[in-house]
Amino acid sequence: AKIRLRHHILALNSQSQVLFLKSKLKKEFSTIFSGDLDVNTIIRKAKLFFNQNYDVEDTALIFEEIGNCQLARTALKSFALDKRL
Repeated sequence: AKIRLRHHILALNSQSQVLFLKSKLKKEFSTIFSGDLDVNTIIRKAKLFFNQNYDVEDTALIFEEIGNCQLARTALKSFALDKRL
């Protein structure tokens, strides 16, 4: 299912990469969303936390399994309001 989703996202958008960020892999996942919920801050923290270097303008970020992380769900509003991504 993830492979189909990845191909679907790439076909619909101009991004050349899809990055799945899994909250269940690391207990400290919520630290990405602690403090400022500014999109740039969240992206910077996610790069450090997952040890991934990506061009945010060229990458579709998928935050997986965030149901148990209230801060992550709240942060989605910041992404919607930002409208760049």
